[in-house]
Order: sequence, then structure tokens, then C-alpha cells
Amino acid sequence: ASPRKPLKYVLGIESSADDTGVAIVKSDGTIVGEAHNSQLEDHKEYGGIFPSVAGELHRARLPGVYEEALNDSGLSIEEIDALAVTVGPGLAPCLSAGLDFAADLARKTGKPLIPVHHMHAHALTPRLMTNIELKFPYMVLLASGGHCSIAIVLSAKDYVVLGETLDDAPGEALDKVARELRLSRLPEYDGLNGGRAIELAAREGDPGVFRPTPIRSKVRDCNTSFSGMKSQCKKQILRAIAEDENDDDSLPVKNYQNFAASFQFYVIRQIVQRVARAIVFSQRVFPDVSYLVASGGVVCNEELRLRLGQSISSFAPGYRLIFPPANLCTDNGVMIAWAGHEYWKAGVAPFEDLGAVRYEPKLPIGLNISQRVLEAQLRTKVNRFWQVETIFS
Repeated sequence: ASPRKPLKYVLGIESSADDTGVAIVKSDGTIVGEAHNSQLEDHKEYGGIFPSVAGELHRARLPGVYEEALNDSGLSIEEIDALAVTVGPGLAPCLSAGLDFAADLARKTGKPLIPVHHMHAHALTPRLMTNIELKFPYMVLLASGGHCSIAIVLSAKDYVVLGETLDDAPGEALDKVARELRLSRLPEYDGLNGGRAIELAAREGDPGVFRPTPIRSKVRDCNTSFSGMKSQCKKQILRAIAEDENDDDSLPVKNYQNFAASFQFYVIRQIVQRVARAIVFSQRVFPDVSYLVASGGVVCNEELRLRLGQSISSFAPGYRLIFPPANLCTDNGVMIAWAGHEYWKAGVAPFEDLGAVRYEPKLPIGLNISQRVLEAQLRTKVNRFWQVETIFS
């Protein structure tokens, strides 16, 4: 790509799920202005995100969130060099709301509009952190309510996928188990997302109580699957409810802490096992990679952070593990604005025709080579001390 005049300020717009985010980021990574609105409370009655409602709320709230971010920055829209907006993956009504708002703003202001891949934005976020110098290539684990992917980031726009979820994302599975356990009935968990409620409840529980039949444990790839484990846990919870003569549906399920601890343990173990295999594979195929970035809402989980660190240090001490701050792990406008800077430098073209902008709910991250990982037949095992044992056959 031919070098272009660098941008000083980019305004980013995020609306792929239930977070409305707008931010202005400077080319050196400084967050100049930011505003955010969460729809968590709005979707509580549905037990999850209701896409059409989420889309309507984005349309209603984006103008206010935009004004708040601009006011926070102290800049006028004339001083912004370009706009960036999430175009996928995500929920169609939500992506549509953000893209319509961004295209309208681009039309009114004449600013270039840069289309951004939501998952690339998560992967690129740590590069705006001033305390580290993160160079390409590096590995990324993206784990959230809608995604679970392990990929190699070759450049701002080039990604190689080693594994992804085959069904439920980990955040989705944690949310559903939290609902089955009725955690929101307790004031200390009310208003929290399911993953966070599970994490807090798990601290008081015994992870050895619920032991699911291993899912895909003999399949030596980096793909994840949480649906079967979630179904097994749900059956055990329903059995516990049926056996409890004093069950009160205004309270959580009896022994909810044990269920939370057990389910969290097996979600984390599966992620750690897949990441370990990805590192072993990349040591052979991508030997220049020595950083693992872990991002996405699920990565806010402190137990996951601890176990990832423990396991990687046990067999790949040369790998450095990077976690963006928790507020940048969840969906936000900052990551979209920063990705706009990265894309621009990498030569990604802005939309040419604002009348023909489009979003893509199912947008691949990059080239998927998970079959190659499977064919390598790498045996990696995480033992009870969270140490990784690599068996070369």
C-alpha cells in the first residue's frame, strides 16, 4: 500500500452487540475523548441480547453518546481527520445502526469512513498501550460473549486463524449457566453480566462437584466447543432443583457456588488447553511469535488470566502474555478508533461510495488453518497444577 498522510485524530463508533461506544483517539494512542452506554439492564427481561431492541436502542442513543465523546475531547468535528466504524461481525440490527449513523456523519462532514473488523480491533488494542512495544507478528486469544478465536496477527489487516469456537462462545455459555442458576436473584449479582456473576460465585465454590464428560478431548486442534458442556451442566442443575424439596425460585439454586466454580473451571481449562496447543504449533510454524495478547470480555475473568499465565510460564517461558486493561477488553469505541489508525497506515481503503456501505454479521477474521493444526497431531496436556505437558509423538 502506498504511504498516506498519517491521521492525527480518528473518531471510532462501535455498536456490534449491546454496547454503544464512541471515542476519539490520537495517532500516538492517546485517548482524547470517550463515551459509552451499556444495554445490560435493558435486556435483563429477555435473558440475553434481543437484537431488534438492541438495534433500536443504538439508534436512539448514538447521537447522545457521540456528543458526549466529542465534548469530552474538547475538539470540534472539523478537527477530526477520519471516522471508523464496526462493520462486522456482530448482530445485524446493531451493526446497521452504527453504520447508518457513521455514514450519515461522513456525508455531512466529508470525512473518510474506514470500515473496521470488530475482532481485528480487539486484537490491535494492546498496540495503543504506551508501556509496551508490541510488534507484528503476535498471537491473540479473543474470548467474549460472541466469539472464541486463536489467531496469529501478521499485520493490521492480515490474520491467520488457528482455532475458533464450533458452537457457543464461552461468554454465551457462562451467561446461560448463570441464568439457570438464577444468580441475578441475589443483590450482589444483580446488574452483572453472567460471566462476572459466575466468577464471583465461583470463589466460594468447589470446582470438583460437576464433572462433565470430556468434550473433544481427543481432538488435537485449537477449536473450542462449549455447548455440550453447558447442556450437561444444565441437566445437573435441573436435577438438583428437582431433588431439593425446599427449592425457592426467588433465590439461586442450592449449592450454586459449586456449580459456578465447576463450570468456570472447565471453560477455563478448555481455553488454556487450546492456547497451549496453539503456542506449540506456532513455535514450529511461526517461530517469530513470542507474544500472546488475550482480549475480549471473558478475558476480564481473573481466574482465566491467572491460569493462562501459570500454564504458559510452565512450558513457554519465552512467551510474554499481554492483557489490555479491563475497560478495553469489553466492546468500546477506543478500539475502533485505534483500528482506524492502524488500517489507514496499512493502506486499507475507506468507503468510496457512502450510499453503498454494508455490514457483514458473519465476517471471518482471516485465513483459517485449523485443519493444519489438527494434521500436526500435537499432544498437549494441562495437568492439575495448570502445567502444560507436551508429548511429541
